[in-house]
Amino acid sequence: MRERIEARLATLRQEYAAGETQLRRQEQQINSLRETLIRISGAILVLEELLSQVTEVAPTRETRLTERLAVVSKEANQEKA
Repeated sequence: MRERIEARLATLRQEYAAGETQLRRQEQQINSLRETLIRISGAILVLEELLSQVTEVAPTRETRLTERLAVVSKEANQEKA
């Protein structure tokens, strides 16, 4: 009986040690993923800022077309009057 209990205890200790090792690996993966997401978040902020600056400096093609249509419409209205 004693031998069975000691064998079971040894098995459980091995499983516990393996579980701790796996937990440490998982925590390292989580930390690595968290750092990656932080870097990506920073890159997103930088690109959004650059995009807002580019948009302010150079109007989009759609904006230029809208402005041209407004001018043509204004000229057409003036000709009718």
